[in-house]
Amino acid sequence: MDSKHILIPAVSVVVGLLIGAAMDTWWERPRLARARAELEVLLTADRSQRQDRVKVLAEELARERERAGRLEAVLKTPRK
Repeated sequence: MDSKHILIPAVSVVVGLLIGAAMDTWWERPRLARARAELEVLLTADRSQRQDRVKVLAEELARERERAGRLEAVLKTPRK
């Protein structure tokens, strides 16, 4: 009789934990999917901004190199 009094609450606790875990998974999975999708959108936007910035900086660097080349050519020409 004593084992029955202990077994029933123990089984109830295990069943409750299993149901709770299933409900948590059912409830949290869509929320986590939405959060992940939002983060992917933010990361994509951030990556795009960074790529645009890199492109602008590369163009500026190319212009500066061209300018430096022209200055060197001017300095190398003999003066009269």
